[in-house]
Amino acid sequence: MELSAERLRFIGMVRALPFLFALHNAEESLSMVEFSARHMAGFHSVTQVQFLSALVLITGAAFFLCFMATGRFGRGIWAYIPLWIQSILFFNAFSHIAITIHSGEAAPGVYTAVLVNIPFALALFRGALREGFVTARGAFWSAVAGLVLYVPVVLLSLGFGSLVERLSEF
Repeated sequence: MELSAERLRFIGMVRALPFLFALHNAEESLSMVEFSARHMAGFHSVTQVQFLSALVLITGAAFFLCFMATGRFGRGIWAYIPLWIQSILFFNAFSHIAITIHSGEAAPGVYTAVLVNIPFALALFRGALREGFVTARGAFWSAVAGLVLYVPVVLLSLGFGSLVERLSEF
């Protein structure tokens, strides 16, 4: 079966997703520890080990899931997983914008959130719909899944980072 140029472009976008996620996480990692100490000390500041461990976990998971999805398109849940991941990044972008407005300085990750994550999310959803990988209803529920999964993914990854930090102290 020959793949259309549009379908190949969409598969390429899914393969690019974890790399763009890694780019966003790299931007965040440059100043998150200092930023959280200045602006989130009363709420939740993070350490370098905790934050980098969390980023490695979620970035690795995105690479694995997107790799698996590209080989299984059109087969059940795998068509939707990249959309869930991108939805999480889409909603994460708005938290970066809100934190930037609230703090009065650029939050770590805000530039890639605005310039990469939001436009890429829109393009990925459009491509998934155009190529028939998902239905409009499925795309809607993928966006809802991203919204619902956003906070638990953040909390679980930071919890993993805390565990790694505690284990590294032994």
